[in-house]
Amino acid sequence: MFSQSQDTREPQISLPLPYLQGEASEALPRVLRGKDIITFVVLITLFMPAIPNIYRSGTIAFLYWIVGALVWMVPSNAVMRWLYLRIQRLGYVIWGVHVAGRRWGMLSLFSIWLAGIFATTVLLQSTILPLLHLFPNWFLAPIYQALCMVVVLALATVLCFLRLRLLFSLLGVLTIIYCALFLSLGLAGILWLLRGHASAVPLVWPPLSAVEFKFSELFGPVLWALVGGEALALMVREIKGTAESVRKETRMIWVGSAIVLCCYLAATFGTVVVVPLNTYTFPRSVMIPALNSVFGENIFGDVLIFLLFLCRVGTSVILLLSFSRLAYRMACIRIMPERFARKNRSGIPYNAIIAQAIVIFCAFLVLYTLLPSLQVLSVRPVLLLDMLFSVLQAIALIVWLVAMLQVFLFVIIALTGELRGESTAEGRTPKREALVLLGLAIVGCLTALTGIATSLTHSWVSPWVPMPHWFFLVTGITLLLGILGLLTADIPYVSAAVSELRRLHQREVELRARLQDAYNEQRVLVQQQQELIADVDRLYRENARAALTDPVTGLPNHRAVLNRLDRDIQESKQRHEQLGFLFVDIDHFKRINDRWGHLAGDAVLREVGQRLQQGVGENNFVGRYGGEEFAVIVWNVDVQQVAEIAERLRWAIASRPFQWNVEAEAAATEISLSASFGVAVCPVHGSEAKTLIQYADSAMYRAKNSGRNRVCIADEDERAIHMALSTSERFETVDERTTQALLAVTSVRDPYLYVHSRRVMILADAIAVEMKRPADEVRLLQLAALFHDIGKVGIPDSILHKPGPLTDEEWKMMRRHAELGSQILAQAGGIFVLVAGIVRAHHERWDGKGYPDGLVREEIPFPARILAVADAYDAMTFPRVCRKSVSSHEACQEIVRCAGSQFDPAVVRAFLFVMRTASPQVIQRLHSVTAGYGTLQNG
Repeated sequence: MFSQSQDTREPQISLPLPYLQGEASEALPRVLRGKDIITFVVLITLFMPAIPNIYRSGTIAFLYWIVGALVWMVPSNAVMRWLYLRIQRLGYVIWGVHVAGRRWGMLSLFSIWLAGIFATTVLLQSTILPLLHLFPNWFLAPIYQALCMVVVLALATVLCFLRLRLLFSLLGVLTIIYCALFLSLGLAGILWLLRGHASAVPLVWPPLSAVEFKFSELFGPVLWALVGGEALALMVREIKGTAESVRKETRMIWVGSAIVLCCYLAATFGTVVVVPLNTYTFPRSVMIPALNSVFGENIFGDVLIFLLFLCRVGTSVILLLSFSRLAYRMACIRIMPERFARKNRSGIPYNAIIAQAIVIFCAFLVLYTLLPSLQVLSVRPVLLLDMLFSVLQAIALIVWLVAMLQVFLFVIIALTGELRGESTAEGRTPKREALVLLGLAIVGCLTALTGIATSLTHSWVSPWVPMPHWFFLVTGITLLLGILGLLTADIPYVSAAVSELRRLHQREVELRARLQDAYNEQRVLVQQQQELIADVDRLYRENARAALTDPVTGLPNHRAVLNRLDRDIQESKQRHEQLGFLFVDIDHFKRINDRWGHLAGDAVLREVGQRLQQGVGENNFVGRYGGEEFAVIVWNVDVQQVAEIAERLRWAIASRPFQWNVEAEAAATEISLSASFGVAVCPVHGSEAKTLIQYADSAMYRAKNSGRNRVCIADEDERAIHMALSTSERFETVDERTTQALLAVTSVRDPYLYVHSRRVMILADAIAVEMKRPADEVRLLQLAALFHDIGKVGIPDSILHKPGPLTDEEWKMMRRHAELGSQILAQAGGIFVLVAGIVRAHHERWDGKGYPDGLVREEIPFPARILAVADAYDAMTFPRVCRKSVSSHEACQEIVRCAGSQFDPAVVRAFLFVMRTASPQVIQRLHSVTAGYGTLQNG
């Protein structure tokens, strides 16, 4: 009927000390299913002795059943089902304490538990009623009746130790039998009429003016017959399945309630038809004679009565099972003795079941020993059991309604909080559903209050217990129980808290003793530990120095150089100062090793390191980068100043030879030294360590290629090239012979590469112009586009023209073409040194997953980003034998999809603009180049 928002988060509740224990140990086997819920509701609700009290009102009894179902079963089922879904992970015990506070929550738990005690006692008493009919001479004295009830209690307790799955299978059979007994009364009424007998009570609905309503008198018994199904809240956490399946399975409470109402209506019909009003002296004797009147006083009637006995035993098992769960869960959160939370291997809380049975046994002792001896009820001993039965029914109903009244109030508090917007750990109920539930909870409260009032003010057995005696007896016992609850509600909590503190204290004593022993042992080991720490610290420092120190020169090694460069670059950015970085390579070092040996080479390395350190001073940095290469970092210098420092260092190395003392000769050997220097400046040439190293390394190699023993600055060659380009109208006039030679190699090697490169050049030029890039950069981009695939001259034809997909090894070789092309262009010298860097980076990706260097975003040279987009577009749209081309629209869509991952988004936007607004000149150039592809192939 009602849904529940599914929030499966485990609620977190802050509770006092005993509640700090988790609920992991509380988990019981989840085995209950939908049919078990029907069994539970039917067995715990159907109450055969309730029929005689109701049928005396005649045909108006049917109205009482329907009204009772509307004002109690509908509200309680709806509210309790919402509560079942609410507490399936938390449990009612903690939920009640959380919503209402500790004291009220504890009082509510006590009320529910006490209601279970009284309800079980009453049901056990009703269990022996069929035996009283079968064996009337066995139970003449109350003590024999009490002993029989103890035997039934022991039987119910033993049955509770069965596995829950097996137990509910047996109870399901009893449920079918129990319903059949009720329906058999209805069948008896039909047979009675079919045999020609007149109805004992006329089946005519009297006029409203002639009806004597006994609503106040009968409302209590009607409620007593309809309560009980709410106890399912104590076992809802044992329903099998997920939260969604539990939501579906709990719908069966409506089916069970419908079955209960149908059984009551059928049994009332049979009783009204067969049994005349005011025929029997006491209500308990009405039901059994009704069956005997139709089926006869024979063995068949006795079998029905014995089956009724077995069904009542099943109801007692259900009650004992349910309320033992309450004791078990209170023990799990330490508000009852922890021993009640113990389980056996089958997950049965045996201690809680035994404790519940013992408490019920003690209730027997009070009710059937103490009360008769005090002569509370002045009736004949024969009727004493019947009087106690009626009084206990009324008291059990009042206690049950008080407990349910608190549950309804808790639900109202929770729903009101949700409607006010307060968040809960269990999830929020939709507003419309919350309003309906709030209304039903209020109806449930009013019904419970009405039931309490009518049970106190109207005697259920007025012929034997008049109203004043009934009121004082029932009210007195109920108030006594209420006072007892108020006085003892905190006892389990306090007891558990004291036990917890005692346990913690004992644990603390043990821990203190162990801590003292450990402390004494530690004092013995302190000195050794301090010595070990000192040794570890010394070894750590030595290892740290060894890890960052070159063993030959004593200078910082390669790792130390990189760490220092990264740190100094960051510091220079914060201080807004320039940082100079020098690469130093000893000239002809291999000759020194070959002529004088590696000992001499090591001595030369140490000598050069010392001269570099002396030349830069203490505030700057010198380290050995690797082999015969050194790295120097100088602070707060511009390009001119760092060039002067490099020149001074070069002169310090080359100005005087190194004196090498050969052991076999008396005189020292002079070894001439010189070095080539490459210089880069942060942030002039880059703001990252990798970029500075590349620039300085490139400048150093230019110094070596230019004759050695000289200093080259990273941007000097760029200025010269820019000046040469600015005097040329087209790039073909720059280094024309080298350009023509490289183009010839590309054309002969693969005509497709030649045509593809020219088309890429046209597209890249248009994109660069659209993005308003500098003219010098555009000219470099044109050269890079022409020769971006020149490295493929080193790739075998079997890979270049393979019609199928490439293997991993073939892809590995294919990806080397960017590096090969960069090396070819760098060897060409001049302007092609700059072009080489663009060609090397044209397969880098914007997200850093490209090759060969894995550059990310702005680390990729801008011309290379443009070249990547133009190259990808033409590769997809230009047809060739080994691969099918796609349309221009599909290629553009693919490039847009890869924007931000493979390509620079800004370049992609410029490319799309060029494609949409391409000038006729650009289109004509592309067509002319494509038209020449066939000519090249034929040639």
